[in-house]
Amino acid sequence: MAPDVRFHLLGPLTVTVGGRPLPLGGAKQRVLLAHLLLNANRTVPPGQLVETIWPREPPTSATANLQTYVWRLRRLLPDTLLRTHGPGYSLAVDPDAVDAHRFTRLVGDAKRADSPEVALTLLAEAEALWRGDPLEDLPTAPAWDAELGRLVENRLAAVEERLALQVSLGRHDPAIAELAVLLAEHPYRERLWQQYLLALTGAGRRAEALRAYSTARERLVTELGVEPGPELRALQAAILSGEPLQAPSPDPRPVRQLPADLPDFTGRDEYVRDLEAAVGPAPVVLTGAPGTGKTALAMHVAHRLAERYPDGQLYVDLAGTGTPREPAEVLADFLHALGVTGNAVPAGLGQRAALFRSRLAGRRMLLVLDDAATA
Repeated sequence: MAPDVRFHLLGPLTVTVGGRPLPLGGAKQRVLLAHLLLNANRTVPPGQLVETIWPREPPTSATANLQTYVWRLRRLLPDTLLRTHGPGYSLAVDPDAVDAHRFTRLVGDAKRADSPEVALTLLAEAEALWRGDPLEDLPTAPAWDAELGRLVENRLAAVEERLALQVSLGRHDPAIAELAVLLAEHPYRERLWQQYLLALTGAGRRAEALRAYSTARERLVTELGVEPGPELRALQAAILSGEPLQAPSPDPRPVRQLPADLPDFTGRDEYVRDLEAAVGPAPVVLTGAPGTGKTALAMHVAHRLAERYPDGQLYVDLAGTGTPREPAEVLADFLHALGVTGNAVPAGLGQRAALFRSRLAGRRMLLVLDDAATA
């Protein structure tokens, strides 16, 4: 029987075989393993591994050192999990054996659960996988920023969903205590404020709920220069009027910005299959020479996947081959599409990014960024 191998990224990097931890060697060898796990079941070229292990100045012996680290990992890991594909390497693992991938799967199962109680159980199991910040014991690697940021964001979104379920089931007091702590850390998350107001009102603390709304509005107006979103404003109005409360829902009219698909798109079946399998919370990048059909392929796959993203699809042409657009300008366009207009759009890049994250929290949306000149 094959040994039970488990990989843990949601905290310090650890690997267990049959429940016992493996000694993983020095920092650079563990960085190599972490990068392969973040790209599980995908071939990673050696150049990318060298850049990740030595992000500043690789030594002249980098390629030889990389081969040594690979050889050492092969000796540590059972069942030839670490494989060579041409010049590249891949780690062939069951996604459920990697805590980060298992977390994503459990959260998805919770969204499809038949009852709130089952969803709560699944979300609790997903949250229990976290032992700290992702890969907190390893040096930071620029190549990981997007993926680790996605994991942290998805963890917070899962906590939001669990708390919303607790509130909907009338378990107000424990939710209030946890929401107060989370809001101190994330004061611009409007969905957290919504659940806090619902929980306070459900617990018979209507005056506190109204004071909480005033606090939320003051933070948003003073620090971001924006009014609360329509869902939060509607909730405050319902509390004031004494109407029955229910969790606010997003605008039922999703944003649909994708350009038209080519009616006669043919071929590239392998690329289409690979892209459909790869598209998920992490960014997927298409590269190639100008005129090779990257945009047509991206549009075709985006239309095929539209049903996966019922809250909408955002599209922007970054004009990378001409005069590249500024990120702040792009974010303003996205915020307009999401219903933020006029003076409600903050002036600064960081503030626009924070508001954009707030507007996307809890939603399944697809973003297509065309013609990017650089990362």
